Amino acid sequence: MKYNKRILLIALSIRLDSLILSLERWRSWYTNGSPFRNGTMMDEVSREMFPRYIAYGAVHALISVALGAFGAHGLKERLDPDMLAVFETGAQYQMYHAIALILIAFAASKLGERRGLRIGGRLINAGIFFFSGSLYVLSMTGISWLGAIAPIGGTCFILGWGITAYSAWRARFDN
Repeated sequence: MKYNKRILLIALSIRLDSLILSLERWRSWYTNGSPFRNGTMMDEVSREMFPRYIAYGAVHALISVALGAFGAHGLKERLDPDMLAVFETGAQYQMYHAIALILIAFAASKLGERRGLRIGGRLINAGIFFFSGSLYVLSMTGISWLGAIAPIGGTCFILGWGITAYSAWRARFDN
């Protein structure tokens, strides 16, 4: 496998070499087709959903780690302990739901395109923006009305998990 030197240097410096190898394997499967679901190929929509949700999850995880490190090292002296805890909660929930988006992508690869998986993934993605985003801004600015936006994100999380679970549960009857 040939790597672009710039990509290799970035991957080594951030220590993402194993992630890149995994993504290349999935890209190969996406391009050449992979036998999932009882030896059949994924349908076209799943082929689109699968790498997209892995990318969404990976980007959210990257942002979560970066903001978590920024909060732990750069904001410790600038924020009071309560607001620092709010910031850390945003980073934690962003990471949890970044992993959820990646799991939804794998569920789509196994179960095929299911409307519920797509809607659940979209709700979880929206929940990250509303919940974690509002907590980040609230902790850094102190604008108290932003605390009212976090429950919208929490509701998106709950609905996303519920719809994803229902979709996966229904898949057993469709096979």
